[in-house]
Amino acid sequence: MEEDFFYQDYLNWRKSGVESSKIKDLINLHFYFRELKKLEIKVIYQEYFSETASKSESGVTEFQMFTKKTSISNEDISLKDDFCFFSDEPSGKIISQQDNLENDLIIGLAVGDSSAFDELYENEYPKIRDYVIQNSGSIADAQDIFQDGVVVLLEKVKTPEFEFTCKVGTYLYSCCRNLWLKQLRKTNREINSEYYEIYDVEDVSLLEEPENHLEKLAPILAKLSESCIKLFKAFYYECKTWDVIADEFGYTSTNSAKNQKYKCLKKIVV
Repeated sequence: MEEDFFYQDYLNWRKSGVESSKIKDLINLHFYFRELKKLEIKVIYQEYFSETASKSESGVTEFQMFTKKTSISNEDISLKDDFCFFSDEPSGKIISQQDNLENDLIIGLAVGDSSAFDELYENEYPKIRDYVIQNSGSIADAQDIFQDGVVVLLEKVKTPEFEFTCKVGTYLYSCCRNLWLKQLRKTNREINSEYYEIYDVEDVSLLEEPENHLEKLAPILAKLSESCIKLFKAFYYECKTWDVIADEFGYTSTNSAKNQKYKCLKKIVV
């Protein structure tokens, strides 16, 4: 069916970043939903960042340059694992435990478990903050980039068939690093190349936000009812199953939910 093509094309764009003109309106909606998600993330981390600001105002040092020589605990998560051979436990058991922790974190993020977001902040934010600070940024920049990175991470967690080829923390760090480098290039600010090379980890491609995004979005939203927008968010952005959508939206069956989505889709593609 026609709507199945749009969904597959959308998922292909979401996984690879290859844009199709046929789904340009869905792409604009995607970034609209991303902004909504960022507002949710800001609420989650508001208390943490408020505490950070209070410490800064009181004169407590908030960041320091960390190096491989002196701060093993602050290394990128993939580097910390190099020290596992000091343990007396069998290596297979260690790997199994690490995999379980990673799976728990991914599942926690997917279902919105607050402890998973706490873990990201405690383990990953200090590294991201230090990177931004050491590369011409402020603590406010670091907080903003961290929240943007978490939103991108959540999108990947909920993208069907997407597989992490590195640890979740490494992926988040890479996202934030790339986001900040793009910001630096836009504003012609200085990049600390030495610091960048030390922490150069796996590259992560990011979906490019369309130019004049808000201008393009207005006529799309004008065509859609609030129920259609919510349905699109659940199906396309959050990638929920039809069973879940039918239950949450009160449809009598999954076919009823699909038919409603098709009607909504026709409003923006015709």
